[in-house]
Amino acid sequence: MIKKLYRLFFFLSALVFILLSFIYIPFHDFDSLELKENISYLASDKIGGRICGSEENDLVAEEIAKKLSELGLSPLSPNYKEGFQITVPYKTNDKGVLKIRDFSSKDEIKTFSYGVDFKEDLLNFKENSISLSKEDDLKVFENALTFKKNGNLFFFYVPKENNFDFRSSFINDSKISFSVALNKNTFTEIVSSLNSGNEIFVELPYSTKVTEAFNVAGKIEGKDSSLKPLILTAHFDHLGTDCLNNVYCGALDNASGSCFLLEVAKVFSSLKVKPERDIIFVFLNAEEFGLIGSEEFAKKHSSLVSGSQVINIDMIGAPNTELSAVRSEKDKSTASENLEDIKNLKENLEISYEDSSDHASFSKYGADSLTLTHNDTSKIHTPDDKLEFISTKALDKGFNLLSKKVSNYCYSPFSRILFNSRVYILSFLICLVYIFYKSVSSIKHKKKN
Repeated sequence: MIKKLYRLFFFLSALVFILLSFIYIPFHDFDSLELKENISYLASDKIGGRICGSEENDLVAEEIAKKLSELGLSPLSPNYKEGFQITVPYKTNDKGVLKIRDFSSKDEIKTFSYGVDFKEDLLNFKENSISLSKEDDLKVFENALTFKKNGNLFFFYVPKENNFDFRSSFINDSKISFSVALNKNTFTEIVSSLNSGNEIFVELPYSTKVTEAFNVAGKIEGKDSSLKPLILTAHFDHLGTDCLNNVYCGALDNASGSCFLLEVAKVFSSLKVKPERDIIFVFLNAEEFGLIGSEEFAKKHSSLVSGSQVINIDMIGAPNTELSAVRSEKDKSTASENLEDIKNLKENLEISYEDSSDHASFSKYGADSLTLTHNDTSKIHTPDDKLEFISTKALDKGFNLLSKKVSNYCYSPFSRILFNSRVYILSFLICLVYIFYKSVSSIKHKKKN
């Protein structure tokens, strides 16, 4: 009787091992080294900073769509790419102009050096050429000055670091018509000259146009379409290349998040077990332009988004930085099952409430949304946000947390048992023990005979 039970136990173990082999052999294990190579490509000079409206940005959208198709994800709409109209900045010249001129004669008194004495900020370009004097409602502050002219507000400031590395997001509906960074000496000289009755002439090397940009979305189809999906998002755009040929690579912000999300899609699409609900992967555009891409996506799919859980990945992989969660300001006093799940998976989770990333757009349309981030802002929006500051260890930790959330929320308990590598290894070891036991028994039997 005992021998029969042993045989049954070993038979079931062998059956489990064979069954799990069909799941694990094609299974793609999360590979942070491969992920870092993908980040390297997206953050390369070749891709030029991926600013929304550029050819490089369109290329990235096309490549993501191709990758989702290769992974076997279904498009959320007729196509993986979902277009929307957007106002974007574009270069009109190689450099800007800033001069002090005589107010009456317009004779040039001094021309400042572009990139040394001043540089435009990316914030807005409602106007790109204008003369300004103290007659234009000039207000002078310790390290800034403003003008109002023809209904427009113009802003000049000295950066805290007194250099021009930082590049702001582009916000088309900003109240500021353009923004210019000055070094401290230039600021002092301009204020003195304006107070003496002179004017300044500014001509910036950018204008704006309306164009089409694309979000990219695909899904792993679940068993029950009546269940609200889990929506995983990351933005792939950044800030482009300036007129000094500085490439704003955006390795952490957010080549890391978009490549991370593709790797997560690769892992879960390789499983041979369907999730209980749809898992939707959305690669968002124009986050750096004021969360425009996520706003367009959430508005278009409002019925799908409302009531769904959304996890946005923004800036993942910073070394020596704990993973934290960010929710919308309006959700500070709102209960969140999504957040509770994350808190249960990570002790002492730091939580902040601000509309700093794409989770805010989804919250606006009724989603239980949050952003997961390694919130190291020390190099963000500067040319120093490069691959060398991405940690594979941090990427692995991020995946460990997110994969548990996805598994717990989207897969049945039985499926989660099948995914458990320990079960697979244990069944394999039992099979080895059984084979060894039978071999030893056979040898002993032959010796007796």
